[in-house]
Amino acid sequence: MSVAKNESEEQHRGDNSLKILLIEDDPDDVYLVSKMLEDDSLQSYSIYNVSSISDSLVTLRQHQIDLILLDLGLADTRGTDTIKALSQIPEKPPFVVFTGVNNEALGHHAITLGAEDYIPKAEANSAMLSRSIRYAIERHKLLEKIRLQAVTDALTGLPNRKAIFERLDVLIANAERNPSPLAVAMIDLDNFKQVNDQLGHHAGDDLLQEISNRLKQSLRKADMCGRLGGDEFVLIYNHYTTTEELQNALDSKIEKLRVPVTLPDSSLPTLDITLSIGVAEWEAGLTPHLLLQRADKAMYHSKHHGKDGLTFFSELKEPE
Repeated sequence: MSVAKNESEEQHRGDNSLKILLIEDDPDDVYLVSKMLEDDSLQSYSIYNVSSISDSLVTLRQHQIDLILLDLGLADTRGTDTIKALSQIPEKPPFVVFTGVNNEALGHHAITLGAEDYIPKAEANSAMLSRSIRYAIERHKLLEKIRLQAVTDALTGLPNRKAIFERLDVLIANAERNPSPLAVAMIDLDNFKQVNDQLGHHAGDDLLQEISNRLKQSLRKADMCGRLGGDEFVLIYNHYTTTEELQNALDSKIEKLRVPVTLPDSSLPTLDITLSIGVAEWEAGLTPHLLLQRADKAMYHSKHHGKDGLTFFSELKEPE
């Protein structure tokens, strides 16, 4: 079944159809899956067929795929190597293994490698396939919700400390394979304790939420902002070219952050915002902990030298 034909069907079916990416290189099995899903009276489907993992990348970029049906016997990959190849694709949708190999041990292994389900083609029918697809999508949504709760700061909605370290782990691993610029900026709100003490914790929470909203604005997809805890935030920058470009990006962000904050409670005063910021650029051998430690040291230098300033770790003369 061609992609062009399925796009036409999708227009007729409307937005309620589930978009399935079928990675299968046997035309007979493509037809088999299509007929099975056509027989589902409860749900309509739009099927996009490609014959290899590499070909799936284009479809995943062009369409909001709900689920991948994966055959393990492709021309370029076979068995669990196919799953491992699929696992290299970031932010992919859930996938179900749909294969001609009927092997319970292989099925169990597929699940441990990330598959939501394992269906031997010889045992499949319309009801089984449809049910597996729906359950896989719902289970994936639930697990993703749980995962997001674990890495999201409850007050601000920003990535939390755990998420920051996970992101840095990935970026540093990439930088070690492919050297590229990477920097973290640690941001501390000056005099935040006075806001809590004088105006109350509800005012402090409102201030943190406003600063969080400003941090998220105009942030490139490749970059990240997060809350370490208290009044400390982190910006992670990568894919910049020079330190001057990084400085310009930080200056632009700082200008937005320093705009006075009017709190939701109109009885409270407008707050002037000053920030102490420390920046550290990654060097070979630095772990996430050491990189953040350098940014923290630079931030405390800013705080103890007049506040409301930005310091690069590279500017510090004292040893680590």
